[in-house]
Amino acid sequence: MKYLSLLLASLFSIIASAQTENSLLWEISKGNNSKKSYIYGTMHVNDKVSYHLSDDFFEALTGVEVVANESDPQTWTELYEMFYKNFSNDYQKLYAKFYLKPIAKTDLNDLFNTDNTYFNNMLSGNNSLNSDYQEDTVLDMFIFQVGKKLGKRIVGLEDVIDSYIPIFKINEEEAKPKEENKVILYKLLKNKSFNEALNDLYREKNIQLLDSIYKLTISEKAHDAIIVSRNKDMANSMDKVMKNKQTIFAAVGAAHLAGKDGMLEILKRKGYTVKPINTALTDKGKELKKSLENNFPKPTLKVSQTKDGIISFPVNEMSFEDRNIIVSPDFASGAALKINRKPIHNFLKKHNLFTEKTLDSLLFENIPGTTLKKELIEKDNYKLLSVSNITKTNNNQHYNFYITPLEVISISLVGPKNYVDLYENLFFNSIKLKELSTNWSSYAPSNGKFTVELPEYHVVHSNDDYRNVEIEAYDVSDKSYYFILENTESDVSYLEETNFELQQIQKSFCCNIMLRQILLKME
Repeated sequence: MKYLSLLLASLFSIIASAQTENSLLWEISKGNNSKKSYIYGTMHVNDKVSYHLSDDFFEALTGVEVVANESDPQTWTELYEMFYKNFSNDYQKLYAKFYLKPIAKTDLNDLFNTDNTYFNNMLSGNNSLNSDYQEDTVLDMFIFQVGKKLGKRIVGLEDVIDSYIPIFKINEEEAKPKEENKVILYKLLKNKSFNEALNDLYREKNIQLLDSIYKLTISEKAHDAIIVSRNKDMANSMDKVMKNKQTIFAAVGAAHLAGKDGMLEILKRKGYTVKPINTALTDKGKELKKSLENNFPKPTLKVSQTKDGIISFPVNEMSFEDRNIIVSPDFASGAALKINRKPIHNFLKKHNLFTEKTLDSLLFENIPGTTLKKELIEKDNYKLLSVSNITKTNNNQHYNFYITPLEVISISLVGPKNYVDLYENLFFNSIKLKELSTNWSSYAPSNGKFTVELPEYHVVHSNDDYRNVEIEAYDVSDKSYYFILENTESDVSYLEETNFELQQIQKSFCCNIMLRQILLKME
């Protein structure tokens, strides 16, 4: 108990001696150089608690030459690909991998889903249940978007992959704090929940106590990986920019600022003077924030095409593809174009075929907010159901649903406020779908595993490496359908003789279709 009391006494002594150094915004300078840089401690949330900003915050952010986050959000796809992309279900039975089924209503729900695992926390958009208590996006992204809108140079202070690899090498047991730390932490929290305490400390700009609390929550090894080593890398990146005689505004988590291993101390050791800035937010700052939020620069688009040539569409400077889904974000404005393709497989049944009426019956429950306009347009090669709406948070959206003989394609444009109103024509007027054809052509995947003659109008769904391919084709002359399914097996030790397995695949496929037809008759 005596040891614990000494620890607490030492901790409070350190905190008390450093209270005057608490701030979230810090000015950085060196020698007689009149050019000032800045570092700001953020919370990685879009709750209003993270937006206690000041006039000086906006003046500093808009006045520098370089805007930096911990890592450049435009490189976050690398992290997504590392952990989420190309995960396949290896436990699916071999024969079932060759099944096809007609599309069902439940399969259509994600055509309306504008969210994306990777982009959810990046682009504008908040939880509608808490929208009155939230800003449009997390503060880090707001800072990044301001930099993009104003044409600032954007940098990441660390490599997103390199910074996370050491963290994920630490197992759960190694990350646990010492038992005595838990007792100290409990006393510091003063019967508050951990998140409640963090919010209070952030409001108070108490970066010293934030640093102390974070040190108590995890082991020294984990703290070194999550905080200390990254602080060194990020401070070095700031130093590199400033040595190049450029001013920088760096946004990092508030836990990275204070302490002997914090970024402020590291910058001091490099010869910089760091000065806290604590000012209020006046009408001037509020107006500047509003003008920045309502500024949506015209996106610079280029024409792209799906790998099978079915869809020609405009994209921003970056797009991300995962099998049947393509997302192209407008980082500056927090908007995104999303394409989602789903095979229909109408040729597998005779009744209750999928049509535009099937889709229309789902609009009321799945289109957010209020539908402003709905229109059905018929073309030779597709039917188009076009829907415009406005969410309860007053963000305009636009959905185009293209129904072709082989698939239904959802193309949505979402963004903050009136972004979609401003630029929907720029996007949707450029979208083109491949015309139907009576011609046949030769097709071979990029891996060169096979070549096949099939109708020229065909769609291809595959992984990037073409290990698993689904091809469907349609000949308009006699309204006939064709399909090819290829699956690559890594483990072939359990397979029987080739001809036997091929017969079993065909038999299982036919039995599956017959079973579905029987079940449909029983409905």
